[in-house]
Amino acid sequence: LYAQRKVANILRDGGVAYIRVPNIMPTIHELRVKEAREEIHKEFIKQIIKAQGLNAIQQVITNDKIIPTPGSVLMAAELLGKGTYNIKGLGSLIVIDLGGATTDVHSVVPEYEELDAEERGLVVTNEKQVSYRTVEGNIGMRVSAMGVLDAVDPRMMLAKKNLNTSDALERFLKYCEMLEEHHDYLAQNTEQESFDELIAQTAIGIALKRHAGRIATETDAIRGYLPGMPMGRDLRMVKTIIGVGGLFAHSKTEKSDRIIREALKDADSFLLPQNPQIIIDQSYLLFAAGCINEVDTDYAMEVMKRKFIDSNKTKK
Repeated sequence: LYAQRKVANILRDGGVAYIRVPNIMPTIHELRVKEAREEIHKEFIKQIIKAQGLNAIQQVITNDKIIPTPGSVLMAAELLGKGTYNIKGLGSLIVIDLGGATTDVHSVVPEYEELDAEERGLVVTNEKQVSYRTVEGNIGMRVSAMGVLDAVDPRMMLAKKNLNTSDALERFLKYCEMLEEHHDYLAQNTEQESFDELIAQTAIGIALKRHAGRIATETDAIRGYLPGMPMGRDLRMVKTIIGVGGLFAHSKTEKSDRIIREALKDADSFLLPQNPQIIIDQSYLLFAAGCINEVDTDYAMEVMKRKFIDSNKTKK
């Protein structure tokens, strides 16, 4: 607290706005982010409140609280995985939020709550934290389409659809360049639909690999790894992946399922789920449930249970 006060005084004297919150890492084994997360949400909304529609929304909501989509989705994922006192959760899960500008991956492993602080390991490794989110800010379906091509050779992408010709490559590059300028563009033909599918599949694959750990290929004496040992966040035990985002909302379930499974095929040595159940959130329910969770946790869980747990049992 002394150090925090000292920093606050320096910022105040320099005319810099600041907000004080409790330590987010009270020990090297523990994360406490609730208070900091809430303040970040408030500041986020303050900065973008003049965006189209948001100022009008704030005039009509009763509690003056708006939650950014990524934060709301993470809260919903945590609730769905853990459950409540009255409703059993889904267990370990991954949420893939595929957007036009970013690709977010949220993973929740409730089983890690049973570990002692020392067993959970260092916070900075994220290996055994209950919930974890990564955001790929330069990889997406529209604004960041070229970012996908910067990360993976487009010829390798096209080969998966047997489109590895020079003409197809030229059309693909022009298509991705056009998407960055026209964010609301929708595919107009079968080839463009294939291009969208390749962008989605590749973006998801990149995001999952950057989120998860992998099998060590060489000795790391400092971190204590030998070849063949798992290092990083191990998600092989995860049984459920939920897809959310514009492409998933407007595609048939079979197509969305295929995109995610194709992304997992390139897992190589990464610690990703082997044969998970795929659930598609076509109605953006996760975002809504995350907001509802702020006022009625049991109701938010009940809504998600009907959609993501009960309905999928019926399908089986």
